[in-house]
Amino acid sequence: MNNLKERWKAEIADILAEQAKEAGITASISAADIFTEVPPKEELGDFAIPLFSFSKVFRKNPAQIAS
Repeated sequence: MNNLKERWKAEIADILAEQAKEAGITASISAADIFTEVPPKEELGDFAIPLFSFSKVFRKNPAQIAS
């Protein structure tokens, strides 16, 4: 499971870095910047990736970044 999380973190970091580049934002985003946590309710999944730390970078709320 840990290896799966690391692959997802790397994939999400790549996507966020590409979105930043397309938006003209110079930001260094790596898998180390992505954190996982356990959702508060079991029906929400096995793990979650909060995007609050990227709100300032993208100047968007986390829900907009996730979509």
